Amino acid sequence: MDGVFLPSLGKLLSSTQHLHSLSLQIPKVAFVTPDELLVSLANLTHLTFLSLDFPIVTPRHPNAGQPRPVSPSQIVALLPSLTQFVYCGEVHHLEALVAGIDMPAIESLNIKLFHRLTFTIPHLSDLIAGTMLLNQGSIARVDFTRLSSELHVYPRIEDARALSSKGVHIVVSGYQFDWQVHSMAQLCHALAPGLRNVQSLFLGHHLERLGLKWREEAQPLLWNTLLAGFERTKTLWVSKALVPEVGHALDPEVMEGSADDLMPVLDAIVASSDEVSWSLQPAVGNAFGPLHAARPAISLTYVDT
Repeated sequence: MDGVFLPSLGKLLSSTQHLHSLSLQIPKVAFVTPDELLVSLANLTHLTFLSLDFPIVTPRHPNAGQPRPVSPSQIVALLPSLTQFVYCGEVHHLEALVAGIDMPAIESLNIKLFHRLTFTIPHLSDLIAGTMLLNQGSIARVDFTRLSSELHVYPRIEDARALSSKGVHIVVSGYQFDWQVHSMAQLCHALAPGLRNVQSLFLGHHLERLGLKWREEAQPLLWNTLLAGFERTKTLWVSKALVPEVGHALDPEVMEGSADDLMPVLDAIVASSDEVSWSLQPAVGNAFGPLHAARPAISLTYVDT
């Protein structure tokens, strides 16, 4: 539904308590608090799919000059059948909603956030860590695309065709590479308790080679913060474009603290390329050689996918 105003929304939903799927696009001219939404959702106990799309500009309350602050809700809406939750908007609205929705059967989170310098997400972290969303042997991908950075975490399941629908999928808008790494570092650090079962991590970039202006833009500390969230990961896959950046960040002389403390159970680094490249093998050795010297149990390989 697009452009439905409260209290009209509440009246409408109260007459459709057996609804199984609901998609709401909040209009820009409306100010909808998390409490108002939660009151409207509380009776939809049969809901299995919920999508909430907030406008990019936080709307202002008609009776105030400044945006109304958003705080964790005192209302809890129990949605026992909800398996898919989709959200697009600001992180503070997401946090307030996640705090107020009890979704014990959740299987899939698809979240798109607008770029901000900081992300404070304790309730989202608790949700991911406290449910069965991710199990032992999960697989994670951190992808840097032309217009966004993305975190995808898939549970280990027998049917690979279901990978795209289950798990945690978070997209943060923003095209500058250093901002992208900064966003992913914050998210992975904040979500670390829920990432403890990730066995393999893929770091991907949409280009085969980073442009000159983006090389060494992201500080090594950001990469280390990102990787620190995967403390039980055994295999690290790195796309060709990111090999020099990640390798430099993992150089023991550059790292803060001991080289053994970061990803302590890591036993393999695999560099991958979408094109046949004879230069990839020496690039891997040059980039990750210092780490391999300090931790010889970590194997270094490369593949042309």
